[in-house]
Amino acid sequence: MSSARKLSRGSAMALGTVLWFLGMKIILGLVLLKVSTVALSVEAFSSFSQLFLVAGYVNMLSAFGAQNALVQMTASARDDTNRISQRQGAAIAIWAGTAAAACFAALIARSEISLMLIGDGALTAYVVPVVGAALLSGPGQIYCALLTGRGRSSDSMVVQGLGLLCGSIAAVALLLRGDAAGAVLAFAGGGIVTSVLAASRMSAIGLGFAGTFDNLWLEAKALLRFSLTFVVTASFAPLSLFAVRALYRDHFGIGALGHLLVASRISDTTTQLVGLVMVQLFIPGFTRALSSSDQAVIIRYYWFLCAGLMGSILGIFCLAPEFFISIALSSKYISAIPEIRLYMIGDVFRVSSVVMMYAAFSKGWLARFMLIEFAMATAVALTASALILLNFRTGPFLGYMLAHITATAVFIMTLIVISIRAKRYSLATAEGSQVRHG
Repeated sequence: MSSARKLSRGSAMALGTVLWFLGMKIILGLVLLKVSTVALSVEAFSSFSQLFLVAGYVNMLSAFGAQNALVQMTASARDDTNRISQRQGAAIAIWAGTAAAACFAALIARSEISLMLIGDGALTAYVVPVVGAALLSGPGQIYCALLTGRGRSSDSMVVQGLGLLCGSIAAVALLLRGDAAGAVLAFAGGGIVTSVLAASRMSAIGLGFAGTFDNLWLEAKALLRFSLTFVVTASFAPLSLFAVRALYRDHFGIGALGHLLVASRISDTTTQLVGLVMVQLFIPGFTRALSSSDQAVIIRYYWFLCAGLMGSILGIFCLAPEFFISIALSSKYISAIPEIRLYMIGDVFRVSSVVMMYAAFSKGWLARFMLIEFAMATAVALTASALILLNFRTGPFLGYMLAHITATAVFIMTLIVISIRAKRYSLATAEGSQVRHG
């Protein structure tokens, strides 16, 4: 059986679980949006949305990015459970330090945070509880990363999905009672459910609940080396996009900016699938691959898979764009369909840079990982800004699409060069073997 066929069969169940989780995440997000807009006043909805944003941001940073590094480092450790346990202990220590610092900062600045969010102190009493509840999701993220790194991405997705479901059901119940702040706390509490369920699965991969703290500082430094890369990299693109959006608003007004934000929001939702596939399937498989030929097969397989998924989403959208916009958003955004379509085309080609980034990350080439992300974010920002200054109303959309088409061309050329070199090397090796045996 070929490597590609084995890979396809081996990842089918995991991919199905990823699709299930992503589908649940999108559906529950839409349900929360619909219920909150119906059950809450405009003021209460604003408070809910802002607190929800705070909870999401803190949740993302709760383990300081260590969970992403842990997937790669756990996969690379293979069956060395003692080493993995040490890394688990280091990740828990990083989370504990991050949680203590974040809670202290929230306690000191709770009034200022409330003022920043809604313009008054009405949310002051809720800032610390929301931050604390979101931080409690950290252990769950760490345990799920360990499961993924050990080849149990299906288990990881299931426990995350159950936590998300529990938090969403509780949040909807409180929203129907008009309790906006309580709904945010309940939703954040879903992360605690994930932590408990994921911890109970540690014995299945030969680990205890906490691991050991031997050589804690050495493992923590290794994790921080990876996690800091993610934190820095994840901050660059949003800042560059903020600058582009400000320039676009100044040139074309708040209505045009609304179209850009809608397209960006749709892109964020659909490309979550690519991110999940990369973290849950690509990194573990690529890291465990023993030869460069196997790694090449994995790169091609996931490139075609993810590009196909994004292309399918684009194709389905193009069949009835007015219907999908009316259902998911509002009929007032139907005029944005041409711009949204351009952004979705860009999402298809964006797969190439994502695969390049995660291949570099899986091999431990952190500088190359950061360089690819910075290069793509800079290319998108500069191309979009130039088109905006040339008075192209579709500047940000065209800039996004053209930058990623260029990246795909570079990606394909790189694969061709690598393939040619590999064939030449194989021929040279075969000829050398014939000479020696002749």
